[in-house]
Amino acid sequence: MNAFGVNNNGTLISHGGIFYTKMIDILATFLNPRAYFEIGTDAGVSLKAMKCASVAVDPQFRLAENVIGSKPSLHMFQMPSDDFFRDHSPIDYLRRPIELAFLDGMHRFEYLLRDFSNTERYCGKNSIILLHDCLPTTTEMISRVHTRGAWAGDVWKILPALRKYRPDLQITYLDCPPTGLVAITNLDPDSSTILDGYFSIVREFIEVDGKALKEFYSRLALTKSADLQSHEEITKLFWL
Repeated sequence: MNAFGVNNNGTLISHGGIFYTKMIDILATFLNPRAYFEIGTDAGVSLKAMKCASVAVDPQFRLAENVIGSKPSLHMFQMPSDDFFRDHSPIDYLRRPIELAFLDGMHRFEYLLRDFSNTERYCGKNSIILLHDCLPTTTEMISRVHTRGAWAGDVWKILPALRKYRPDLQITYLDCPPTGLVAITNLDPDSSTILDGYFSIVREFIEVDGKALKEFYSRLALTKSADLQSHEEITKLFWL
């Protein structure tokens, strides 16, 4: 096993940090974003934590509790994210660029690649885009088709793709259970790299497998989320 938890007994990586929804809450508390956007709301746990103007997109909301809370506004769109970006601009509802985003939509690489590129267009340089499920713990959960058990899909492929084609991004890999949390900043809303190369990027990465994931993990530096529980520590990495 190396320092990042890669071994040969079926577990690729270990996440012993703060649960991902709690980490999102901590980031929101200390960074105090004024505009929040998310794809993949489901029951609304991450959305509930926000106190700012928010936009949420999900093909089928399954809200179990009050998610508006003290938000000054909340706009919810029950539709696929591609449809949302085709017909809407988040800024029209947030009245400013997105400052914090959480992407947890369809668990397939090409979907997340589009969601990231579309979301970045409405962000500022110091905005933060959070990605879920991109640090899966076993090869069993990375298939493109969900059969049984925990499923992260192949969205992890966006990480080596961004490393290669967007080296300008600052990417932090957090050890948040169950499948990691990735925070991306130093964004460029004017970048057309992914849009211009979308089809070739998808062709390049769509067929890579668990072997490539193991190789990616062998060079990965995880950040301990337990160390990011104060304004002092969080602002070493992020600034809104």
